[in-house]
Amino acid sequence: MAARGSAASLVGASAVLPRHNRRREQIAEQAADLFAERGFHAVRMQDVARASGMTARALYRYYGNKNDLLSYVIQQGQQRLLHAVEPGGPAVPATESFTTMVTLLAPAALQNIRLAPLWQQEARHLGEPGYAQIRANTHRIAGTVRRALGEQYPWLDDYDRDLRGWAVLSVVTSPSHRDGRYAHAGYAGLLADLSLAVATAGQPPADAVRISPQLAGCARSSASRRECLLTVTAAMLRRHGYGGVSIDDVGREAGIAGPAVYRYFDSKSELLLACVERLHEWIALETTRALAAATDDRDVLPALVAGYLRVAMEATDLLAVARTESQHLPDRARERARRFRVDFAAEWVRWARRRCPQLSDAQAVVRVAAALTVIDDLVRVRRLARDPRFAAELTAIVMAIFGAPVRPLPQEGAAGPPIADFRR
Repeated sequence: MAARGSAASLVGASAVLPRHNRRREQIAEQAADLFAERGFHAVRMQDVARASGMTARALYRYYGNKNDLLSYVIQQGQQRLLHAVEPGGPAVPATESFTTMVTLLAPAALQNIRLAPLWQQEARHLGEPGYAQIRANTHRIAGTVRRALGEQYPWLDDYDRDLRGWAVLSVVTSPSHRDGRYAHAGYAGLLADLSLAVATAGQPPADAVRISPQLAGCARSSASRRECLLTVTAAMLRRHGYGGVSIDDVGREAGIAGPAVYRYFDSKSELLLACVERLHEWIALETTRALAAATDDRDVLPALVAGYLRVAMEATDLLAVARTESQHLPDRARERARRFRVDFAAEWVRWARRRCPQLSDAQAVVRVAAALTVIDDLVRVRRLARDPRFAAELTAIVMAIFGAPVRPLPQEGAAGPPIADFRR
C-alpha cells in the first residue's frame, strides 16, 4: 500500500509541476507589462496579483518578493535570446553564420517585447548580485553577436565589431521601446535586414562630423544654481532612478541645503520635468537647424541624424533620464512628452521617405525606430562613446539603416498592426 501511495504521489507531482510552471510564466508576463509601464518602484506585489487574477498571498507561492519576480522576468527573456544566438545551443548549430544568427535573433526579440526596457531601466533596482548577473547575461549576448560578426566579416577591427555588435542588439530590440503591438512576426525579416545593413555599413567619409561626448567632461560649469541643480539631477536620476533620489539628495550633491532647492523647483517631479523639457528644447533646436541648413530634400535626413546625435552625445544624462524616467511624470506632462516623441519621429519618417521614395510609411517608421534606438543605446555605452571615431562611425551605421534593402511588410490592418501603433 505504501509503495502504491508513493507512486501515486509521484504521478500527482508530475501533473502539478507543469501547471505550476505555466502559472508562474503567466504571472511573469503580467509583471513584465506592469514593470515596463509603471517602473519597478511603482508596482506592488498586490498589483501583480490583481493583474494575474489571484490573491497576494497566493502570489508568494510562486515568487518570494518583487525582486525575485523582476529578476526572473529579465533572466528568462535573456535566456531566450541566448538560445537564439549561442552556437551549439538549442537553436544555433556551431557552424551557423552571423546572417543566420540574426534571422533567429530578430523573432526571438519580438517574442520578448518588454525585455530591453526592463534590463536597461529596472534591473539596477535588484541590488548588486542580481544586477551583476543581468549585466553578465547582456554582455554574453553581445559578445556572441560580436564574435559572429568577426567571423563573417574579418576585416572589421575590434572597435567596429564591438560597436556594430551592440548596434545589432539595439536594432532587434527597437520594438521594445514602442507599442507592444509592434511585436508581429512579419517584421522579423525587416529587422534582420537592418541588422545586416548595420554589420556591413561602409566606413564614414573623412569629413564626417566630429562631436565631443559629454563623458569627456567640461572645464567650466555655470554659476547658475538652477543649472547646477538640473545637471546634478540628471546625473543622479540616470544613476539611481527616480525612486532612488530625493530632493535632499539633489541638494546635498549640489552643495545646497535641501530646503533651498525649493527656491528653484517645487518638487522632485518638477525637477524631472525640467530635465525632460530641456532635452526636448535642444532636440527641437537641432531639428530646426537641420531643416534650415539642408539645401536639398535628400540632405535633410543626414542633417537630422547629425543634430540628434550631437544632443545625445553632449547631453547624455538628460537623454538617459528622458528615456528611462518619463513614466514618473504627472499625467499631463507625460502625455506632452509622448506627443513630442511622436512628432519628432514623424519628422524623421517624412524625410526618410523623401530620401528613399520606395519606402512605405510602415517601412520608414520601422527604420526610424531602429535608428533612434541605436543612437539612444550606444551613446550610453561609455567605452564606445569615449573613442574619437564614435560619432562618425555611428553616423555611418545609422545611415546604413535607411539604405537597407526594401522588403514587403505584412498588409496593415490584416497580417500586421496599423501604422499608428508604431508611433507611441
